Amino acid sequence: MLWKRITVAGLRILLGGWMLYAGLAKLLDPGFLYGGLLHRLSELGRPFGFYDHYILSRYVNLHEELFAYAVSIGEILVGVSLVSGALVSLGVLGGCFLMLNFALATGAGDPATLLLHGVLTGVFIFLGVVGAGVWWGVDGWLTRYINEAVVLFPFRRTLPNY
Repeated sequence: MLWKRITVAGLRILLGGWMLYAGLAKLLDPGFLYGGLLHRLSELGRPFGFYDHYILSRYVNLHEELFAYAVSIGEILVGVSLVSGALVSLGVLGGCFLMLNFALATGAGDPATLLLHGVLTGVFIFLGVVGAGVWWGVDGWLTRYINEAVVLFPFRRTLPNY
């Protein structure tokens, strides 16, 4: 039982550290924040046609700086949530949202990119389903003072039994 807790907590902290690093690197890079988001996306791959037409062209292209800040701050928030184990369920929802958008913006015609983002989304969902913040995280402390269904929402209603 202990090895399961250590594995889940280690995976949560590792993924959180990666997201925190990625977000901070983007936030501290003026080339990314001021006109570099769409350039970075085009370097990583092609967007799906519907995503390019409806999202990138209509919204992101017009407000690129706002979306660059939103991406970097979103990654930082997901990273802090996972590293600290605080409100992990909400953090993994944010991570799933980011991975879905990254996949749609860079994955057309590239199965490896889609697979990578799909696996990361699966890991995020796994961490939410198992209640990863309960063991060696702030969520375990929060469940003592706040209803566990509120802390673990939307993936769980009760504490895990492992």
